[in-house]
Amino acid sequence: MKKLLIMAASCLVMLGTANVYAADEAAGKDQKADSSKDAKSDKSSKTPVKGKAQTLCPVIGGEIDKNIYIDIKGKRIYVCCKGCLAAIKADPDKYIKILEDQGVEIEKAPAADSK
Repeated sequence: MKKLLIMAASCLVMLGTANVYAADEAAGKDQKADSSKDAKSDKSSKTPVKGKAQTLCPVIGGEIDKNIYIDIKGKRIYVCCKGCLAAIKADPDKYIKILEDQGVEIEKAPAADSK
C-alpha cells in the first residue's frame, strides 16, 4: 500500500512538472515575439508586471482545491489535498519561496475578525 501511494505521488509530481515545462516553453515563445515587437517601437513600459494566480499545489504540483488552504505568515496558500497542509505548516518559507519562484502572486490572508 505504501509503495502504491509513493508511485501515485510520483506520478502527480511528474505530471505537474510536465505542465510547468510546457507552460514555460510556450511563455518563452510568446516572450520572444513580444520582445521583437518592443524592439520595433520606441515606447517602453515601466509598469510592474502583476504575478499570476496560484493554480498548482506547491507541495506535489497537483491542481489546487480552493476549499483547502492554510493561512500562514500573512499569506493564504492553497493546496490540492489535506495531506499537503502538514508539509506547509512544517516549513512555510520553503513553499512560499516555491510559489514566488513560479511567479505566483500569493493572496494575503484575511485579517482575523476582532469581535
